[in-house]
Amino acid sequence: MFGTLEAGWGLEVVIWLQANGHPLLDAIATFFAFAGGSFAYLFVLPLIFWTIDRQLGRWLLVVLVTAIFVVVGGKELFDRPRPFQYDAESVMSLVEASGNGFPSGHVGVSLAIWGFVALWARRWWGYALVFIYIVIMGWARMYTGVHYPQDVAGGLLVGSAVAPGIYRLRGPLERAWARLPSALSFLLLLALGVLMAFLLRDDEVGLVAAGLLIGGGWGGLMAAFGTFAATGSLLQRGLRFVVGITLTLAVFIALDLAFRPLEPDAAFHVVQYTLVALVILGLYPLTLARTGFTQPDDDSEQA
Repeated sequence: MFGTLEAGWGLEVVIWLQANGHPLLDAIATFFAFAGGSFAYLFVLPLIFWTIDRQLGRWLLVVLVTAIFVVVGGKELFDRPRPFQYDAESVMSLVEASGNGFPSGHVGVSLAIWGFVALWARRWWGYALVFIYIVIMGWARMYTGVHYPQDVAGGLLVGSAVAPGIYRLRGPLERAWARLPSALSFLLLLALGVLMAFLLRDDEVGLVAAGLLIGGGWGGLMAAFGTFAATGSLLQRGLRFVVGITLTLAVFIALDLAFRPLEPDAAFHVVQYTLVALVILGLYPLTLARTGFTQPDDDSEQA
């Protein structure tokens, strides 16, 4: 089936989109390539966690890691090429893309993340915005030559399963997690992260997810030593985000420079994102709580 689509109408759709291209469309599609990438979520998730809703921010990390695991696992399982890889003469890649094509990670992860936000907010306009965003994202991935229509459809299936699945199970999952001793939780996160890194060792995004799982989970455990409320004036929230993201980027760049020449590359990639996630969800929030830079935690963020 895949071979028929890749050589038939699936390829024809991509070729037609590129044949009717425009510089403005190129710019829009390129923007969405960044907006749906893993690096963009290093800005989005901290923004939500530090300035809007801590609980939502933590759950979005769970959604992100889960969606990446399913997407990358699917890519490894199906092992299908991208349009520009299948027919380099007819299709041009307008953005950088590597690895297998099916399912689309940008579509799957974006729908999982923003679909979960819409479910959390429970506003009709939220669902409408997510629908529009995903339609444009799907178009952009085909227009840039990095995905077929079937890849986009696969991403839709992933996001449609992950977002409502985790949303409905968040209560039982949270209660089960709360019953675990801290030491066992610490070791379980490490074991799951190492297992994910091993299973997805050939995919850089999979290694990112493994690091986020370990560091983000450990950061969440640090909430026992002090928490903060993601409230305050617009100026306070803005300052909190600017200081935090500056610290996060400084740590990210410093680790990237330190680990780049070291081997094995995969292991240090996991360590890098473990430490970055630990800063985002653990060290920086603990600093906010202990220094009085923000209000103490309250029950206003419960959902």
